[in-house]
Amino acid sequence: MAFDTLTPIYPEGGTFPHGENPLSDGGKWRMYSTRPPLQSKADGSALIGTVEFAVNGSYYAALPFQGKVVEAYGCRPESGLGAALESHRIVALFGDPDGYTGYSSGFGGGIGESYFFRLYSGGTSSFVGIGDDGAADGGVGAGGPRPRKLGIRITPDRVQQWGWTSATGWFLVQTHFGTEYRGQCFFALETEEQGGLNEVGWTCFFAQEIRRTQFYRWLPSLTPGELE
Repeated sequence: MAFDTLTPIYPEGGTFPHGENPLSDGGKWRMYSTRPPLQSKADGSALIGTVEFAVNGSYYAALPFQGKVVEAYGCRPESGLGAALESHRIVALFGDPDGYTGYSSGFGGGIGESYFFRLYSGGTSSFVGIGDDGAADGGVGAGGPRPRKLGIRITPDRVQQWGWTSATGWFLVQTHFGTEYRGQCFFALETEEQGGLNEVGWTCFFAQEIRRTQFYRWLPSLTPGELE
């Protein structure tokens, strides 16, 4: 099932690091040249933007993610998104994050508060709206329920946009059948807000489970706690 083995990088109800503006958390998060960076609210309750009337974003640089399936999601507070162009976005960036190549799962973008789904090919102005190929997967489409959590899931042959509400649990929104970008990626969180910085934000971040890449074995000559 989607998102059932993810590691809580920042769990819901926890706190984000405060005191570094823009957001860094000791180098775990980095800004990229295409967006103003995120910051933590003063009380650590959410990640928010640093510049009004612009898409703000930072990527999680502590480690890249790679595998047959990569996925991540964030929690969005129950804010209004009442102004045009306000949105939450979670992005998978392939290669150099400054190149801004990958996929974006977004919610908002106007009074209608609808989902949007994009493929970027080398810059924030170079995107294609990839719409919905998800009828075969049973997606609800861009008119689906307002999400409390927003996710992105990339499999060998498709990219999926997911939402979550307390009433429905996880539900598939849209699917893009395509293999344009695969391999190592970084996940980024983004916000867009009009006339303020404290309403559109993220209150949790979960990403693909971190697995060991090596196997260890005990040797009789080693004392407990030592690894070969």
